[in-house]
Amino acid sequence: MTTNSINTAQVSGLVLYQVSAIFLYAVGLGSEASKPGLGLAGWETASGDGQFNSNGVPIHPDQIKENSGYTAGNLQWDFGQRHNGDWAAGYQAFINTFSLSPEWNALTADQQNQILTSLPMNGDTLKTSAANMLNQVEFDELDAFLKTPLGIDAAADLDQTNILVTSAKGLDSANIVAANGGDEAAQTMAAVVGLKLFNQGGIKAYNAFEQDLQDQTIKTADDIQTWVSDNYTPKSAIGTWNQQRAGR
Repeated sequence: MTTNSINTAQVSGLVLYQVSAIFLYAVGLGSEASKPGLGLAGWETASGDGQFNSNGVPIHPDQIKENSGYTAGNLQWDFGQRHNGDWAAGYQAFINTFSLSPEWNALTADQQNQILTSLPMNGDTLKTSAANMLNQVEFDELDAFLKTPLGIDAAADLDQTNILVTSAKGLDSANIVAANGGDEAAQTMAAVVGLKLFNQGGIKAYNAFEQDLQDQTIKTADDIQTWVSDNYTPKSAIGTWNQQRAGR
């Protein structure tokens, strides 16, 4: 994962555990919380005629929401976007734990390989063909694993990795505003927006926000609210990434 090169030395009055709490309760559980098991946004609830045909082949791959991949955990760890870079260790630890489970051992070698192939795919890749997706047996075994005590613990470890990596980004945003002379309210709002953008929009959306925090010397809560209004439509907690910024 490519990260921002802005110097974000600790100058904020906020500390990492406070930003982690903001992420977990306000940004994470507030909008991302899900039940145990395997998810795939848009696809699992899109059709009234089921998820698989009589041969166990997934149907309606075009219903996958935006670029979402398969997800797990309370904070919806997206395997398609979180399997390399900062996320690699957490992803590999999950795969290692799954490979020790009865559910993994119930699969054939080909089915195991398909899971390892499909999980790192993002939604745009999955939706191009049902062959890219997990079939019913593969999906059901991974879903069953995630509902066992071992699988719930493995998903909780993914959540913890998400909290640590994402919270560090939110603290970076708060530090930039603090260096600009912003008060604690502005620092907190910068952290919330940075957390939400990184968690939902990824590194491109997050980097654009951080660059503007510095370039535009943003230092008040009103400044940050204006930035959000200028760059996002009010479709969700943060909104939809505007097309004019998509190339950044």
